[in-house]
Amino acid sequence: MLARLREVPEEDTLETLRVSYDNLDKNQQQIFLDIACFLFNENKTDAIYMWANCQFYPMRGLKVLTDRCLIKIMDNDKIWMHDQLIDLGRRIVRQESPFNPGKRSRLWTAKEALEIIKTKMEFKANNMYLDRLVVCKLDAIDFKDDSKACDLIKRAQNLKVLSVTRCSSITTIPDVSKCSRLERLTLANCFSLERIESFIGDLASLIKLKIKECKGLMDLPEEVGALVKLKHFSLSM
Repeated sequence: MLARLREVPEEDTLETLRVSYDNLDKNQQQIFLDIACFLFNENKTDAIYMWANCQFYPMRGLKVLTDRCLIKIMDNDKIWMHDQLIDLGRRIVRQESPFNPGKRSRLWTAKEALEIIKTKMEFKANNMYLDRLVVCKLDAIDFKDDSKACDLIKRAQNLKVLSVTRCSSITTIPDVSKCSRLERLTLANCFSLERIESFIGDLASLIKLKIKECKGLMDLPEEVGALVKLKHFSLSM
């Protein structure tokens, strides 16, 4: 379908593609918009955790989107979406509030999101719905072991995926001992990381542990051996 639309003017193309979007059910539309705004080229597994928690029935949704040629699941399990469909999804979100990005359901530009947070004086970390957080990815953030970011992660007790990458100031991982549902933990390119605390043994649901290029880490706590559900463990220094 997209190949046939390449010669059609942009506005007409988007209107034609909009019909495909309108024919999706409400849950599938939410999945479509998430992919268009920020989950294209991301691993489908992490996205499925989020959609399942929202009761969007992601397995069915992904199948419908794939069958209708709105996305592809690549060999590396990343989600692919055509640029024209990305444009469509983002246009739909912009139309939610054309002149006030703060009232839109999704923000995909980091600078814009930060500006909105700064202008909302009522925004406080204590008011965040951390019990709903299931996937947390911290990349290239300069925070320390005793920072507010670590405190927030402690409160995310339904967290299932935690990825900490290129965070060069931390010497140990955030305390996730209360995150009993955590299934996937990634630590990569955290060059100051020196130790992983023994509480990692409390992560009874952990099935995947990946540690990559954390050159300051000399050894692992013996409690790693207590991770009875661990199926995938990779370590490269």
